[in-house]
Amino acid sequence: MRSLEGGSANNILTAGSLVLKNHVCPWRHAYLFDNFLRRLVHDPKKILQTYVRPGMTVLDIGCGMGFFSIGMARLVGSHGRVIAVDLQQEMLDVLRKRAAGAGVGSRIQTHHCAPDDLGVTSPVDFVLAFWMIHEVPNPTRLFRQIRTLLNPHGHFLIAEPKFHVSSEKFHETLALAKKVGWRSAGDAPIRLSRSAVLRVAAPKDTRQDPLARARAMLQRVSGSSKRVPTQAGLNCLGKLGRRKLSTKVSKAHPGPFSIRQNRVLIGIHGSDTRP
Repeated sequence: MRSLEGGSANNILTAGSLVLKNHVCPWRHAYLFDNFLRRLVHDPKKILQTYVRPGMTVLDIGCGMGFFSIGMARLVGSHGRVIAVDLQQEMLDVLRKRAAGAGVGSRIQTHHCAPDDLGVTSPVDFVLAFWMIHEVPNPTRLFRQIRTLLNPHGHFLIAEPKFHVSSEKFHETLALAKKVGWRSAGDAPIRLSRSAVLRVAAPKDTRQDPLARARAMLQRVSGSSKRVPTQAGLNCLGKLGRRKLSTKVSKAHPGPFSIRQNRVLIGIHGSDTRP
């Protein structure tokens, strides 16, 4: 396992109470819900064991005093790592003491982030944002940053408090995530929460789109991405392709790049000519 600075796929990263709409939630308030009684409602092992395994690198955004950071440190084991990120240094100081007392201090690296930047560059296998997305002034920027960190097969778990975030607002948040390259991968039922599991959306598969496939083929043969065929030309190509006609490049025809298919010349601009 490489160090965090060099980038690792076997660590956990947690980013705590980033920023509220207009202010930061005072760190002392965290004691009201981040205590031993919380385990009766939120058991880190039950919630996260499906996604967090030994040796992983995991990102926990909104770590606070380390309730989930410590839980994930137990799940990743001695060969994994937790990176706990929070805007308030006081939160991180309490987290370190708690992690040491739980015997997992060596597995957790704390990181003091900026209000608008996680400041993390290491790749991770899992990201947790628990009850904190609604506090971020620019969630779109956060979603983009997380997308650059998560490995292609990793999961991003979002949980928002039901008593503070409406169903409509939660779906708006998911829509923002979708716009910047995330897709739904199910949900994880969590008490008192609205939750969703996301994964990085795969690039569009042009093999499923005949027009995009034809356009890509023309660009490959012509050696230029600037020569884009019109819809009419692509429609002709589609019809001929379905008839399984043989294709070859016409080198003798002057003018716009063209393709000769069984002696039928299809111009880039959709005009059909015969030699």
